[in-house]
Amino acid sequence: MATPEPTATPVAFHVQATRALRELLDGCLRGIGQVMFQEHRRSGLLFLIAVGWTSPLHGGGLVAGTLAGTLAAQAFGAERAALRAGIFGFNGGLVGVGLLCFLPATIWTWLLVLLAATAASVLTAALRRGLRHHDLPPLTAPFVVATLVALLAAAHWARWPSDPSLAAGTPDGASNAIDATGLALGGEAVLNGLAQVFFQKGLVAGALIAIGLLVASLRAGALAISGSALGMLAGAALGASKADLAAGLYGYNAALVAVALGSVFAAPGRAWLGYTGLGVLLTPLASAAVTFALTPWGLPALTLPFVLVTWLLMLAEKGFRRS
Repeated sequence: MATPEPTATPVAFHVQATRALRELLDGCLRGIGQVMFQEHRRSGLLFLIAVGWTSPLHGGGLVAGTLAGTLAAQAFGAERAALRAGIFGFNGGLVGVGLLCFLPATIWTWLLVLLAATAASVLTAALRRGLRHHDLPPLTAPFVVATLVALLAAAHWARWPSDPSLAAGTPDGASNAIDATGLALGGEAVLNGLAQVFFQKGLVAGALIAIGLLVASLRAGALAISGSALGMLAGAALGASKADLAAGLYGYNAALVAVALGSVFAAPGRAWLGYTGLGVLLTPLASAAVTFALTPWGLPALTLPFVLVTWLLMLAEKGFRRS
């Protein structure tokens, strides 16, 4: 007579459930940290506090989007190491904040957040596979695509009122330009550039994000702060408006480019410095161009300038090295 297989005891089930929950929370915090390339729990926690301090609503969106993206990847069979590193969570987290920034916080918007964050997770997996041949990372492209598609869909559906003023950060021209040594290098504007990565503004949010970066990596923190400052400086020199510079709209993409090219995907030898500097200086041009192109559609630039500039410089570095 066959002996029945032993069933899991309540204690064993509790231990397994606790471990699974701990891993999920750990992966989500790392995922929030991955928004700025930091696979670090404390960084993710500080970033979350920064967003929640400025806007509890956006903090909830960050958590909901990160959870949705992570759980979707887990359900679809993503590898455990990638889940634990937060690879499938950070784009969903940005989707959650972005949609709640541009759409009213109704039950339908929350459902759209969960759907779009899940789509961002699927896009992350697809781009990781599709870009492997070119040795390029997806970066925040899944967030950009999922958010823009969701905003276009929301504009078509009657659940959401039509809002032609979604686009943010449109340059107003040289008439409002400021001295390049003035506000563009001001501490508040630079910190706003860091906060705008998560759609936030303010000294507290920017300072917490800077601290979160420095906790994980002094180099990444220094690069992000320098990138935001140089992005402001370049934007001021090109004639960006005072309002856009003060809000950090020319700093956040440049900060991300600086961390990506100068720390995470640095070129061999001393060449990283040249690629990083060039990337940061090109980013305000890309930001202005992308914003101008998307404004007629009522859409924001998001982090598309960062994605385009980083991909361009990474491909260029590989091309120079192999030629």
